[in-house]
Amino acid sequence: MGNQNKRELRYCPQCGTPRIGKLYSLNTIADLTDTTVASWRRRVLDREIPFVKIGKSVRISAEALHEYMETIPSLLDEAENILIDN
Repeated sequence: MGNQNKRELRYCPQCGTPRIGKLYSLNTIADLTDTTVASWRRRVLDREIPFVKIGKSVRISAEALHEYMETIPSLLDEAENILIDN
């Protein structure tokens, strides 16, 4: 029922881990959106946006970023540019 909007996960044939797609660092996202890194760190800490930790680094997938940015009208233009870059 509720999973109709979810995309089907693709898995790596060699190791079986899910493929996430392109991942962005918080610094890159801040540059793309003309916002501060601190604002994105706050969003991660508040669990407002899905993220992946790779060691100590935090990464956000392009898909998750686009979905989140659709909820913020002032960031809609940047959201379209992020998907075009993929």
